[in-house]
Amino acid sequence: MDDIDWDDEAKIGRWCAEQRANANRYLKEQPVNFGVLGDWPAWQVAPYVSLWAVESVKAPGNVGWWVISGDLPTDYTSADATPDPRSAVARFAILWKSAAEQMERGKQLDGFTVGNPENATELAPLLRSRAHCCRSGLMTTRAGTPKHSNNSLESDSGKAARISASRSTVDYSL
Repeated sequence: MDDIDWDDEAKIGRWCAEQRANANRYLKEQPVNFGVLGDWPAWQVAPYVSLWAVESVKAPGNVGWWVISGDLPTDYTSADATPDPRSAVARFAILWKSAAEQMERGKQLDGFTVGNPENATELAPLLRSRAHCCRSGLMTTRAGTPKHSNNSLESDSGKAARISASRSTVDYSL
């Protein structure tokens, strides 16, 4: 990754396309009925993390889920309590920290799995570090990130996000 020019928009576009394919593949493996995955991440810092809006099946045009992908676990969460990218990333951080704590104790967080349970003691510190990165803001600041990254986690209002008719953008200013 070090020798790649992450200021090159074409390279960022290819990385985002790879992450979208990864997120889409992951969602298809889950026991939940998801709507359409956005064409471009709601937030990303290539080559580390991308956060994708997923359309709600119950309320088409609205974000129903968030999926995160990159150099961290691919995971999803409901948008019910996470109406914007910032709250979604914070939710993943809290969940991963709790899961890492349980894994360190040889237990498993209810409804959460990461990797092979036999490797829990090896995976727990990795999961904890990704949670820390999300929570501490290392993945939410411009410091050390490509100048063309879409890394603003702020919404223009507290209202829930909507997916546009083309499903390629998410409007947070409703």
